[in-house]
Amino acid sequence: MLQLRRWLWLAAALLATAVALLATVGVTVDASRWRAQLSERLAGTLGRPVALDGPVHVVVSLSPRLRAERVRLPNPPGFAASNLLSIGELRVHADLWPLLAGKARVRELIARDVNLRLERDARGQGNWSRPLAPALDREAAGGLARLDLHRLVVEGAAIEYGGAGRPRRAEIAELTAEARAGRAARAELKGAAGGSDYVLTLAGAPLSRLGTSESWPWTIDGRFGSARVRGEGRISGPLAQPEAELRFDVDAPDAGALGAALGAPVPPLGAVAASGSLHLAAGRAALRGMRLSAGQSAISGDLALDWSGPRPRLTGALDS
Repeated sequence: MLQLRRWLWLAAALLATAVALLATVGVTVDASRWRAQLSERLAGTLGRPVALDGPVHVVVSLSPRLRAERVRLPNPPGFAASNLLSIGELRVHADLWPLLAGKARVRELIARDVNLRLERDARGQGNWSRPLAPALDREAAGGLARLDLHRLVVEGAAIEYGGAGRPRRAEIAELTAEARAGRAARAELKGAAGGSDYVLTLAGAPLSRLGTSESWPWTIDGRFGSARVRGEGRISGPLAQPEAELRFDVDAPDAGALGAALGAPVPPLGAVAASGSLHLAAGRAALRGMRLSAGQSAISGDLALDWSGPRPRLTGALDS
């Protein structure tokens, strides 16, 4: 009997050791066979189709990891490009216990070879502005409140924007960000656009305030070539139809270089300074208190663009 007890204790100890090693070191599982179920679950969360075209691997442990290749968000019919977003490789490293409690504590999220294509169809509808159902909008806001993102890294990304013709393109060499629960969100972008390099730093309130009754304040500070850009603003309203306000100040010693970086050719005006307040809402944009100086010339005033109706309408008053 004593010998049997010893063997039972030894077996229990070995089992506990195996479980501890599994939880700590982890075991890799090929989850490619469940791509359809994963795509369906992600589509339900995002409110639009998700395609997982490549292999999917999961490391099961107390800090589970996921690696997926060739992830896509397809465009609906009517757009020139096949996809809104494509990701060559996606890696996620999270903590298990918060996930079981309905919270997302992400230690690291890495995306490589990313392409984002923004465009409008023949009706003027943007492929990024798919409306969310009210329930999904509330779920998305709740998801932000439960998010604890320690580190986000995007490497080798490109943003293309335009219609069916030749799109404009901005390259992101690297994006790093963090959005810890209850803490200020921060992001830094480095890349090139129109032959000029740029560095942008963004900071904002905790993401849990997005989509709630509170507004979400944020700031931006950056450089496009020799131009300096500063701004501060707020985002308010539901995530399905947010409204944004940005007070900006731009100082560009070379207007042509800044225009090339933004994909908007500008005549050789020399040094340019601009300031004002930009307001964005569903189908509307307004530029208020604008002041623009180029060389010996200056202009000020307000402009408003409304494209919510059958035909866009531009109104405003300018003084020179």
